[in-house]
Formats: sequence, C-alpha cells, structure tokens
Amino acid sequence: FLMSHDSDEFNRWQSAQDYAMRILIGAVRALRKGQRPARPDGFLGALAAMLNETGLEPAYVAQVLAVPSESDVARVMARDVDPALIHRARRWLRKTMATQLGTHLIEIYESGSGSRRFSPDAKSAGARALRIAALSLLAARGQPADVERAARHFRNASNATDEIGALAILSTLNGPERSDALDRFYARWKDDHLVLNSWFAFQAAAPLAATLRTVKHLTTHPQFSMRNPNNVYSLIGAFAGSNPLQFNRPDGKGYDFVA
Repeated sequence: FLMSHDSDEFNRWQSAQDYAMRILIGAVRALRKGQRPARPDGFLGALAAMLNETGLEPAYVAQVLAVPSESDVARVMARDVDPALIHRARRWLRKTMATQLGTHLIEIYESGSGSRRFSPDAKSAGARALRIAALSLLAARGQPADVERAARHFRNASNATDEIGALAILSTLNGPERSDALDRFYARWKDDHLVLNSWFAFQAAAPLAATLRTVKHLTTHPQFSMRNPNNVYSLIGAFAGSNPLQFNRPDGKGYDFVA
C-alpha cells in the first residue's frame, strides 16, 4: 500500500515502521530548528488506503498503525538525541494520524464492539489488538469524546487485554479518567501481586510532569517492596527503561532517583 501511494519515497524504506521512522526523524530535526514538521501526506494516504481495504488480517493492520517508540527513534538517531523533541515529534505524528484517519479509526473501533464471547484464538486476538490500536490513536487527539471512549472501554472490559490496553492509554493522560481507571484497577487486583505490577509500571512509564513524584511516592506503597525484584523492575525499571522523557529530565532528577 505504501509503495502504491508513494513509491518514489518508499523505495528506500522496507516497511511502514521504516517509513514512520523517517518521518519522525524529520520531525525532530524540524522541531529543533523551531519549525513545524511537514504533514506526511503520502504516508497518511497509504494508511487510509490500507484501512479501506477489506480482507486484511487485523493483526497486520494493527502493526502497520503502530508508531516506533521514542527509544527506537533515539537508537536510530544515535547522536544529538533530545528526548523531549523525540517525544514531541512522536506525539505530533500520532495526533496527525488520528486527526486525518479519525473516521476510519472510529469505524474500526465501533465495528468490533459486538458482544461476542472472548476467545484466545489468533484471529480474535488480532481483532482485539486492532481495536485497541484504533482506540489508542483516537485518544492521541485529546478530545473529550476520545478520552471518554477510552474510559468507557476500560469500564466495560470483559477480558485482560481490553482492560490493560485501555489502562495503558489512560495512564498517559492527565485528567479524572486516568485517576478513576487506576483506582478501579487497584481495587480489583490489589490481592494479585503479579497483576498489580502492571499498575506500578503504567504509572512509572507515564510521560507526565508529575511522574517522578508519583514513582517516589509509590516506593512507600504497602504493596511495594525493594526486596521484591518484580516490584523493582515494574516500578523503577519501567521509569528508567520505558519513560525516556521523564527519566532524562534536564534537571537530572530522574538519574539521581535511579542512582
């Protein structure tokens, strides 16, 4: 699909992830110069064509919609890495994709909202993954309706994939929906130490200004112990390894905390 819509550009890139990586690196360079990134019309057109196509495996579509992580972008750039600019570039691309493809994404999400019973087979897992991918991109627009959609998905979840997928989305946002979801998840799973590690990890990985303060506070939580390797990995490990924006704070407090 990418080749058919933007072949001159795509002939140098071997996958949608490669193409998205090029866009992200270009966006970082533009932001560094104080410029607005150029809208990737070819990429957006290719994605729209893919979403219009019937018969594709949902798991495949979900993978194509995935945007490279901030850590992946930093690894490819290799030098002059600015975590804050990379975060802004990735947030810009996801918001641009969601804005331009919103109608398609809503259709994908709503088409999978039937009351079918949970099944662990590959086809059903792929459908759930695609629905969560659409939900995540829509939330990147930041509109109240998009946030409420994610909150509703969390409240109505009937399986772990949907519950944790929605919590992962909400945990990155500021607002009462985030607090409500975290409180509900804790109340439900507080007696399951393995599941509760996800609760620690999502809060530690949130790219929010208050995250370091939250992580420090969670080290005193009754369910957290420095003698429990899984606790340490889920909270401190997630902060250091999955939150490049807040771990690499310019004031050095992220490094100081982990040290």
